[in-house]
Amino acid sequence: MRGPTSPVRVRFTPDQPHLHVYGKLGDLYGRKRVFLVSILVFLAGSADCGLPQTMTQLIAGPR
Repeated sequence: MRGPTSPVRVRFTPDQPHLHVYGKLGDLYGRKRVFLVSILVFLAGSADCGLPQTMTQLIAGPR
């Protein structure tokens, strides 16, 4: 009988498919370039969530 599942394993299991995608992209285009693009995408998403003044603007998006 197996013991309880580790919380760490449960947390990182959904991230596994992304590792293969980013690994392949890193092989094709270079790790540094993929890393910088991922940082830019994260910053754009953060700015997109940080700029709205109200909850309605956040939900509705730009109009």
